[in-house]
Amino acid sequence: MADKKWISHTNRRLRQKLYERDADFRGFHSHSYHKHFEDYTEYRRMGANGRMKLVREYTGVWYRQKLSLCPYLLIRILYVLLSADMVFMLIQAGCRLAPTAWYLTISEFMTVLVLTALSYILLINYVFAPRAMTVGQYKSASVSLGRISLAAAGCFAADALFVLLSFSQSQTGSGKGTVMAAAQFLACVLSALAMSAIERRVPYEVSTAAEPHGDDGVPITVD
Repeated sequence: MADKKWISHTNRRLRQKLYERDADFRGFHSHSYHKHFEDYTEYRRMGANGRMKLVREYTGVWYRQKLSLCPYLLIRILYVLLSADMVFMLIQAGCRLAPTAWYLTISEFMTVLVLTALSYILLINYVFAPRAMTVGQYKSASVSLGRISLAAAGCFAADALFVLLSFSQSQTGSGKGTVMAAAQFLACVLSALAMSAIERRVPYEVSTAAEPHGDDGVPITVD
């Protein structure tokens, strides 16, 4: 069984390398192109005008959440509410703070970038993803959401730490406002961790796709 898997993997890599050398068929595609079309198969088909055209067909596995419609929708609503709550608390905490140290400014800027990426992944890739997802859609939705939510939790934790550190060093601003801002950052940490924990526990079922029916099919994979 192990030998068959090794032979299949070797043949797949060999076909990929031969495909990469076929400039007339493949063109000059980047790694991003192969990542976007991971587990697709490209093959030639004769068009109505007699010219060959390139057709892509997905031949990888499909990922589908093993949830009924109600929890499927509730999870998405919960994620959107958690994301909106983090944005609200970040703005509110920033308004409580007076001009602070440079390291806190950088930390808050990084938090804004990560939270923007989280909102994009959630609203574009996750919420509007189809029920049956390709491997690329699954990675850009579920996998990316889990990773970016952990990154957001780390940024918010750094914000809370730097707020308290900056206040202890400068002793400027309101002590109550500083504590409230740090508490809001910590609440954002819990929200981001909750989002990551829930997504890790969402069950997925994996099913295989139909085989391609074209000629000269070459799989597009990512190393």
